[in-house]
Amino acid sequence: MSRKKQQANGFALFMRDMQTDLREQGRSVPMRDMPVLAGPKWAKLPAMEKAMYNARAKAEKRGGVGSEVMYVSPRQGVMDCTGELLSERRDLAVELEERRHRERAMIKASLTSGSAVMLTNFFLIDIQSLCEISDKPHARYQPCEIALVDFTLHSGICRTFHRFIAPGPLPLGYRYEAQRCSEATHEIPISGFDQAMDDYRQLVWEVESFISPEGSRDIPALFASRDNALRVEWCLEWLASKAGIRNRLDRVYEVEALLCELSSHTDGRGPTIHQAKDFLGTTVYDHSMGTRCEWHEERENRHCSLAVVNKYSYVLSDTLCPKYNISLSLGHLPPQSLNQPDYTTFTPSSFSSKRPSYSGSRATSPPPSPFPPSPLPSSSSSSSSSHYHMKGVAGVSQQMEGMSLLGRGRGRGRGFVYREPRSVGQN
Repeated sequence: MSRKKQQANGFALFMRDMQTDLREQGRSVPMRDMPVLAGPKWAKLPAMEKAMYNARAKAEKRGGVGSEVMYVSPRQGVMDCTGELLSERRDLAVELEERRHRERAMIKASLTSGSAVMLTNFFLIDIQSLCEISDKPHARYQPCEIALVDFTLHSGICRTFHRFIAPGPLPLGYRYEAQRCSEATHEIPISGFDQAMDDYRQLVWEVESFISPEGSRDIPALFASRDNALRVEWCLEWLASKAGIRNRLDRVYEVEALLCELSSHTDGRGPTIHQAKDFLGTTVYDHSMGTRCEWHEERENRHCSLAVVNKYSYVLSDTLCPKYNISLSLGHLPPQSLNQPDYTTFTPSSFSSKRPSYSGSRATSPPPSPFPPSPLPSSSSSSSSSHYHMKGVAGVSQQMEGMSLLGRGRGRGRGFVYREPRSVGQN
């Protein structure tokens, strides 16, 4: 008696489609190895797409052996105004908010008690992408740059990791969009970049070794910004798929939640998520020297993954170190910020110690002025040596003490509060 042929299910059809996609990309993967690659993706697949695969599997079972497999849409029964089945309807906003609550609870539970939290290593990550690909649910982004920072409250930035990534061929019709996005942001070439790394298995191994140098199976969580966490997740999944291995870097939390929990860990009081997002969005450090990779530093481009994670570290240090009574060191802020005074001195060359002279042929006295003269500071005998001091904007930590500065975070990275020249000598 012949053995009954095993009927296909939704997951089997999903693996079959994924195997076809890999074959089109030039990768031949046998079906016995597909469960390892397709399993994590199937687990994260939306319920609507799973229903489509299950409906196809049921149609194949009804058709019998040798019959044509008909595609049966799962959009049957009662549907809402968007054409979605009521039984499959999902509130994405509610799901995202529930996920954020779970992740924040896990962050809070992972923080050690007492002063030991100051020595805990936190890994901050950012990934730049060529563009967003909207018509491929399993390849929404194509990464081109990755950077990580090993950060502690006690020491600040301990180690950094940076690599350029070969994004591979672009989908048909996306070359213009990728070129436009590159020119508007990171300026990384969309193809033929000699510094880009195309050995994805080696790249994933280097990232895992950076996060877990001792080779532990327990990979710590990564922290990305609230706006970029989804992109980072997709790109890490993309790298694992290209490497042909299981994605172990699947815990990406929001750095805003980390800032809030670390701040409230001391006295139970901390900023809100929106305040934390505003702190991390500051432009104070965008043009600091030595924060970008060498390639972006030469082009004076701030859209650099290394600059982004460095800025996260600086904001965390500036905001949290005062609450933990930690003195700022070289790893907490950009190098020039430690020795830089809290004011900027301007000495324009147009200032002159000599007042304009008036010849007798044209006038015997200066023209009348509707404003009374204002005396210059008496700190120097010569007006040419009098400097105009303008107080610089302090760090974002003063925001938490009730201090609000108009225009903070605007412009090219450094704002100033104007002071009248006559007030310099009076202070």
